[in-house]
Amino acid sequence: MRTTKSPIALLLAAHELGRRTVRRYWHHRAPKKFTLPQLFACLVLKEFLRLDYRKLSAVLEESPSWTAAIGLASVPHFTTFQKAATRLLESRRVQRMLDHSVRMGQ
Repeated sequence: MRTTKSPIALLLAAHELGRRTVRRYWHHRAPKKFTLPQLFACLVLKEFLRLDYRKLSAVLEESPSWTAAIGLASVPHFTTFQKAATRLLESRRVQRMLDHSVRMGQ
Protein backbone atom coordinates (compact mmCIF):
# COMPACT_ATOMS: atom_id res chain seq x y z
CA MET A 1 0.00 0.00 0.00
CA ARG A 2 1.38 3.39 -0.99
CA THR A 3 0.70 6.35 1.32
CA THR A 4 0.31 9.99 0.42
CA LYS A 5 0.00 13.33 2.18
CA SER A 6 -1.45 15.01 -0.92
CA PRO A 7 -5.21 15.63 -0.76
CA ILE A 8 -5.53 15.68 -4.56
CA ALA A 9 -3.62 12.41 -4.95
CA LEU A 10 -5.85 10.79 -2.34
CA LEU A 11 -8.98 12.21 -4.01
CA LEU A 12 -7.93 10.79 -7.38
CA ALA A 13 -6.99 7.40 -5.94
CA ALA A 14 -10.29 7.15 -4.04
CA HIS A 15 -12.23 8.13 -7.16
CA GLU A 16 -10.48 5.45 -9.20
CA LEU A 17 -11.11 2.86 -6.49
CA GLY A 18 -14.78 3.88 -6.43
CA ARG A 19 -15.02 3.68 -10.22
CA ARG A 20 -13.71 0.12 -10.14
CA THR A 21 -15.83 -1.17 -7.25
CA VAL A 22 -19.04 0.86 -6.80
CA ARG A 23 -21.89 1.14 -9.26
CA ARG A 24 -22.24 4.49 -10.98
CA TYR A 25 -25.64 5.55 -9.55
CA TRP A 26 -27.95 4.37 -6.78
CA HIS A 27 -30.66 3.46 -9.23
CA HIS A 28 -31.10 3.66 -13.00
CA ARG A 29 -33.77 6.35 -12.52
CA ALA A 30 -31.75 8.34 -10.00
CA PRO A 31 -30.78 11.91 -10.90
CA LYS A 32 -27.50 11.85 -12.81
CA LYS A 33 -25.98 14.87 -11.08
CA PHE A 34 -23.23 13.08 -9.09
CA THR A 35 -21.86 9.56 -9.37
CA LEU A 36 -21.29 7.26 -6.41
CA PRO A 37 -17.53 7.15 -7.12
CA GLN A 38 -17.42 10.97 -6.99
CA LEU A 39 -19.30 11.05 -3.69
CA PHE A 40 -17.13 8.26 -2.30
CA ALA A 41 -13.96 10.18 -3.21
CA CYS A 42 -15.28 13.32 -1.52
CA LEU A 43 -16.12 11.35 1.62
CA VAL A 44 -12.59 9.92 1.70
CA LEU A 45 -11.27 13.49 1.41
CA LYS A 46 -13.56 14.52 4.27
CA GLU A 47 -12.08 11.86 6.54
CA PHE A 48 -8.51 12.58 5.42
CA LEU A 49 -8.83 16.31 6.15
CA ARG A 50 -11.01 15.69 9.24
CA LEU A 51 -13.78 17.98 8.06
CA ASP A 52 -17.48 18.04 8.72
CA TYR A 53 -19.93 17.94 5.81
CA ARG A 54 -20.39 21.73 5.61
CA LYS A 55 -16.63 22.33 5.60
CA LEU A 56 -16.17 19.67 2.94
CA SER A 57 -18.60 21.54 0.68
CA ALA A 58 -16.81 24.82 1.39
CA VAL A 59 -13.35 23.35 0.69
CA LEU A 60 -14.55 21.87 -2.60
CA GLU A 61 -16.19 25.17 -3.61
CA GLU A 62 -12.82 26.87 -3.12
CA SER A 63 -10.89 24.13 -4.95
CA PRO A 64 -12.21 23.96 -8.52
CA SER A 65 -9.17 21.99 -9.66
CA TRP A 66 -10.05 19.22 -7.18
CA THR A 67 -13.65 18.99 -8.34
CA ALA A 68 -12.58 19.08 -11.98
CA ALA A 69 -10.11 16.24 -11.35
CA ILE A 70 -12.96 13.88 -10.47
CA GLY A 71 -15.41 15.31 -12.99
CA LEU A 72 -17.74 17.19 -10.64
CA ALA A 73 -19.54 19.93 -12.56
CA SER A 74 -20.85 21.42 -9.31
CA VAL A 75 -20.23 20.86 -5.62
CA PRO A 76 -22.89 18.80 -3.86
CA HIS A 77 -24.82 20.37 -0.98
CA PHE A 78 -23.57 19.17 2.39
CA THR A 79 -26.76 17.18 2.95
CA THR A 80 -25.98 15.19 -0.21
CA PHE A 81 -22.72 14.13 1.44
CA GLN A 82 -24.54 13.23 4.66
CA LYS A 83 -27.09 11.09 2.85
CA ALA A 84 -24.43 9.45 0.67
CA ALA A 85 -22.31 8.61 3.71
CA THR A 86 -25.23 7.01 5.50
CA ARG A 87 -26.19 4.98 2.49
CA LEU A 88 -22.69 4.03 1.37
CA LEU A 89 -21.59 3.01 4.85
CA GLU A 90 -24.41 0.47 5.02
CA SER A 91 -22.26 -1.66 2.72
CA ARG A 92 -19.41 -3.54 4.42
CA ARG A 93 -17.44 -3.50 1.18
CA VAL A 94 -17.67 0.28 0.93
CA GLN A 95 -16.72 0.61 4.61
CA ARG A 96 -13.57 -1.46 3.96
CA MET A 97 -12.77 0.65 0.87
CA LEU A 98 -13.14 3.86 2.90
CA ASP A 99 -10.91 2.51 5.67
CA HIS A 100 -8.29 1.44 3.11
CA SER A 101 -8.39 4.82 1.34
CA VAL A 102 -8.03 6.81 4.54
CA ARG A 103 -5.12 4.60 5.71
CA MET A 104 -3.48 5.31 2.37
CA GLY A 105 -3.47 8.99 3.29
CA GLN A 106 -1.86 8.55 6.71
